[in-house]
Amino acid sequence: MIQVIQRAYILLENIALTPEKIWSIKELARLIDVSPPTCYNIVDTLVQLNLIQCLGKRKGYCAGSLQIHQNFSMDLRKINRINELFRRFEQEYHYLLEQSLYNHGYRLITAQISPQNPLFVHYNSLISDDILLTLSGKMLLAHQEKKEQILFFQKKKQGDHLVINTWVQDLWPHEPTLEDFLAELEDTRKKYFLERSIRGSFQLIFPVYNDQNQLSCVLGTVGPAYSYTPERKEKLLQTFYDLSVALKA
Repeated sequence: MIQVIQRAYILLENIALTPEKIWSIKELARLIDVSPPTCYNIVDTLVQLNLIQCLGKRKGYCAGSLQIHQNFSMDLRKINRINELFRRFEQEYHYLLEQSLYNHGYRLITAQISPQNPLFVHYNSLISDDILLTLSGKMLLAHQEKKEQILFFQKKKQGDHLVINTWVQDLWPHEPTLEDFLAELEDTRKKYFLERSIRGSFQLIFPVYNDQNQLSCVLGTVGPAYSYTPERKEKLLQTFYDLSVALKA
């Protein structure tokens, strides 16, 4: 079990049990037996995910906007199951595997395992400004509400169109206007998966939906193009489906 996940679980569980309480960083640190600076790193990630609220500098923390005191259901058995599936994926395919979600115009990488470090599933969240540069980002943005997609375009546009980096121009129309951009996202939203071949590597992205058929996250992998046969592709998609069931359970 990844120690940081155990610590985050303890924090969320205690905050969920006392949603009216305001916690200091020292109190939270004592719960997980670490120093306040170490605890702060974990707490800050939970704040970014809206699982807990920061009430201001030195004003403490309490239950977040996701109302974890009512909805918190992630248990250690589920985490163990996900860890097992992620490690099994790496052992079978020797490819990088990422889980990511959309966070106010950014891609939040929430779990990762790689051939370089196959023993552990890393849950140290990483915020990446690569929505326009990755298949994962494209899939995530495609499942946002239209007003969020328009807001994203308005923040990124130059004049009346987007300027797309040359090495990802296969992902988007050339210098798309807002109309082009929204049409591309609508087309992406309908797809069961996304795939891409670039510089001797392949990329494969799979959406994960919740019980309300809303996107909860995406799974993505990358590996050498020579290994991406039709048979391997079908096997990867089945593995992604199995992972999505475990993530939704």
